[in-house]
Amino acid sequence: MTTRRKETLQVPAQARTPKDAGQLACLLGGAIGDALGYRVEFDRWPEIERKCGPAGIQLASARGPLVASDDTQMTLFTLEGMTRATSTDGIVGEIREARRPSDDQSVKESQT
Repeated sequence: MTTRRKETLQVPAQARTPKDAGQLACLLGGAIGDALGYRVEFDRWPEIERKCGPAGIQLASARGPLVASDDTQMTLFTLEGMTRATSTDGIVGEIREARRPSDDQSVKESQT
């Protein structure tokens, strides 16, 4: 069984420039879109319309928690790997490392 953990986003003060804000908004927009679409990912339009109404998926009418899929998680792993890498040659290795849970993280997830 897959366990889900709640994470909070903390934006450091030095990351609050207009450019950084735009990049963060892009990531958050992707995560929110993923979470909205995750609920109906494999549904056909008639089923989506039945669940969500004639306008389809609407953020304002979403009920319950929004759960992002592995697509968002892979985006975050990729971003972390790119951030860690000291050169373009190191990006792939750093992304692989970012994907691996640390021993500390594995213990926390097994306790939830």
